[in-house]
Amino acid sequence: MSGNRGTALLMVFVVVMVGLQVWIMLRPVPVPPPVTLPPEEQKVGEAPDVEFATPANRLRNGVRYKPGEILGLPVTPERTEVAPLPPERLRDYLDPTRDQQQQPAEVIRRLGIRKGAAVADIGAGSGYFTFRFADAVGAGGRVWATDISWSALNYLRQRLKNMPRKNVFLVLHDESDCLLPDRSVDLAFICDVHFFHYPTAPRGSRPMEDVERFYQSVRRVLRPGGRLAILEKSAAIEDPDPYRGRLSDAAIVAQLKQCGFTLVKSHAVLRNQYFLVFRPVR
Repeated sequence: MSGNRGTALLMVFVVVMVGLQVWIMLRPVPVPPPVTLPPEEQKVGEAPDVEFATPANRLRNGVRYKPGEILGLPVTPERTEVAPLPPERLRDYLDPTRDQQQQPAEVIRRLGIRKGAAVADIGAGSGYFTFRFADAVGAGGRVWATDISWSALNYLRQRLKNMPRKNVFLVLHDESDCLLPDRSVDLAFICDVHFFHYPTAPRGSRPMEDVERFYQSVRRVLRPGGRLAILEKSAAIEDPDPYRGRLSDAAIVAQLKQCGFTLVKSHAVLRNQYFLVFRPVR
């Protein structure tokens, strides 16, 4: 009797457990209501809808601009999200150990920058060259420190508050136009900014017509006799940036020729960078 009773209890237990599992599988699962984000958070992670540069955004000759003020494109919430750079990365650009390879004093010496000159530091970042250019041109000169990144220019603006230079003017632009005044620059300087077409870039590259459009804006701002200096990483250097390919110096010269510039000097002084100087073909 006890054995039959134990068997019966076991069967009842099994039936109950099976029924419980079936109920768990078949019971309706409540669906949570959709989450509605507040308007200011709904665009997080999306490409910002930003205003593009137009001739109306360009700076003009004869206007007294305020040093240290961000000029050019209007600073909107969307524009501040373009090419954001964290402060720690901007500080890395100023690492004193960079001087060993970059040789900024030698670069400036070879460029022959004179007192009273106007220099455009295009893609100035945190201002590694900006302050050096400001000292080179002196109080009678001018440095336009430009960038597409508001975070970089804002960081540079803070540096200018701590180390004032009354001849430095900040300009926010996009990749189509540097927005500087016509014929306002003796030297346009671009260091590792990569305004090129990279056919082998792992994640694609800007089309050549966009590159031409930007360099046409550089041609526009150069004074007669003005030059464009480009420092660009050598094709032999490994670069972890997945958005970039690598170009030979010959490929850079060919692209700049297509943009209306001719090479006038190649300085073999930097171990890891090309140092190329161009003039516009008038």
